[in-house]
Amino acid sequence: MSNRKRERSRSSSSRRKKKKEKDYFSKLKKYAKKNNFKKFVRKCNQWILAEPPDEEIVELLHRCVSSESLTQYILQFDDIVDMIDGTDKRKSTSLMEACSLGNRDVIFLLLEKGADPKLTDCEGNNALHCALCSQTPCLEAIYALFNDYEVPANQPNHENETPIDLHLNEALADWEGVLEEEMQREIREAWVNEQRDLQRANAEWDRNFEERMIHEAETEGITGMDLFGANWARDEMQSINRQHKQQKHWTELIEEEFRQRKRAAQAWAKAQAQNEKKQEKPKLDPKSDFSWERTPKQPAEPEKPRELSLPEVEAAREAQDARWNAFMDRVKNKDTLRESDVPWPTKPVYIHISMTNSVKKKLFRKAFTRWHPDRFTQRFKKKFKENDWPGIYQRIESVCKDLNSLRESIEDK
Repeated sequence: MSNRKRERSRSSSSRRKKKKEKDYFSKLKKYAKKNNFKKFVRKCNQWILAEPPDEEIVELLHRCVSSESLTQYILQFDDIVDMIDGTDKRKSTSLMEACSLGNRDVIFLLLEKGADPKLTDCEGNNALHCALCSQTPCLEAIYALFNDYEVPANQPNHENETPIDLHLNEALADWEGVLEEEMQREIREAWVNEQRDLQRANAEWDRNFEERMIHEAETEGITGMDLFGANWARDEMQSINRQHKQQKHWTELIEEEFRQRKRAAQAWAKAQAQNEKKQEKPKLDPKSDFSWERTPKQPAEPEKPRELSLPEVEAAREAQDARWNAFMDRVKNKDTLRESDVPWPTKPVYIHISMTNSVKKKLFRKAFTRWHPDRFTQRFKKKFKENDWPGIYQRIESVCKDLNSLRESIEDK
């Protein structure tokens, strides 16, 4: 009887244990659905100690991708990180689910933990397909998947649709617009700070000069007329400062000055381009101008290129972006393109010394997205003829080499 009782007690205890494990997981799913973080954490610790099967871990990962806090908490456990690429019945990973939802924080969290964005589901879709098909697409994630994680843009799914067919180029253009707004804001802030420091220095110099004038007038026996003149100059400067304060805030005046200089730089660049077109070689008179009569010209020393100001750099960069946008319009509307349609840059990227490191980094990322040979090939090769492509690819490689050398020279400084 005692042996039977022991066997019954063992079997009942194992049943109770399994029942508890099932209760843990069912409650976890319930709390994940309600996004109840406190209760989820309490049950999750008990569930992990019970050594759950892989199927439950994968299911929990898929249920938590809608919440960044829950995903961040469960990814601190190594057992869950090991199953980060686990698939459900449709062979979909948790990263694909997050991309379909457009949850930016969860996408980057999974990528940092080592999720593979190049895996495909039962329909042949990778993470980039899912992100582009989302109802609320995350443009930053699309840009990172293509640019940083090198998910192929020419990989077709079972319906023979590539990310290019799902409007990848339009999504990248939209994200470049967002980056451009951020860069413009940072550039304006840096310009305003620089001008503010300059104004402070000028104001301090004026204040010291006034104090010196008054001190000399009071102590060194200068006539009262000079003292009156010093006080009059001080009062005049104070009244001018008051008028400026009443009219506009100083930051608005500085930003207005920046815009004026930028417009002037754009007009100067247009005039230079028109002058270069108009310039023609002088015609020689065959009767009077013979080669043996000409005096040999000494080779002129190459002129050092003039350093462009910040507004001039911004104007040149905007002109280059306008040419690229026109090229993207031709990509949409034309079936085949020629080598002359590509907006070959005169300079790989326009950068000024006063730009912050974050702006420089964004500019280089933007340029590499456009001119990296592999990315350019995936995005635009179909639009060119096979005979023209080798020459185009060679020129793209040279642009990319110039980009790399320019970045290295800036990093060395």
